[in-house]
Amino acid sequence: MKTKQKIILSQFVFALILITHIAVINHLSYAEKYSHEITLKKGWNLISLPLSPDDNYIFTLFPDAEIAYEYKNRDYVSVELLEVGKGYWVKINSDHNYIISGTPFSSCLQGPQGERGPAGIEGKQGVAGIQGKTGTQGLKGDTGLAPEHEWNDSFVRFKNPDGTWGNSVNLRGPTGLAPEHESYNSSIRFKNPDGTWGNYIDIASPIKQYIQTLEAKISKQNDQIETIKSALINFGVIEEDGL
Repeated sequence: MKTKQKIILSQFVFALILITHIAVINHLSYAEKYSHEITLKKGWNLISLPLSPDDNYIFTLFPDAEIAYEYKNRDYVSVELLEVGKGYWVKINSDHNYIISGTPFSSCLQGPQGERGPAGIEGKQGVAGIQGKTGTQGLKGDTGLAPEHEWNDSFVRFKNPDGTWGNSVNLRGPTGLAPEHESYNSSIRFKNPDGTWGNYIDIASPIKQYIQTLEAKISKQNDQIETIKSALINFGVIEEDGL
């Protein structure tokens, strides 16, 4: 009796496990199945499988495909089995829409990092910021001692640290060249930069004017002296021949 019960119990457990296994298979086969439409244009198309298909053969997924390439080891290599998450170049002869069925994947595969591209053109310099406030001026230092030196007319020379004297330097510049000119009596005229001649200038005229002014002052003073002399004679202070 006990043996028969054990057999029945074993059969029940086996049936339960079988039912559970079938349910799991059905769940994986149907519950997690997804479909995705991919549109390819005539010519070359860059694609990546969004799902993990039941059959990853290129001509099963895209019957109209002519060829497919993947980039591997710095070169393009023809491929027939497509992996999920990787990029491929696929060529077809006309526009088509394809339905891809499969199970989703949790994350994309990360490809190797590409080479660093060339540096871009340097951008324009930005607008300069506002200038900060000027700081407080420091204290003025002591005036240094003048180096030992000696003069000779417009020449000066300084004493070197080793006690010797340096060369004399003329602080007066060289005399400039006189502009081309010509004179007539007390008048003179100069040649212009364009080759023409300027007007004659009487250089004696200012001297003559000064002499005339001076003579006028002397004459006026003599008149004043005569006036004072007459007044003194009238008041009897002096005699007519007293001065």
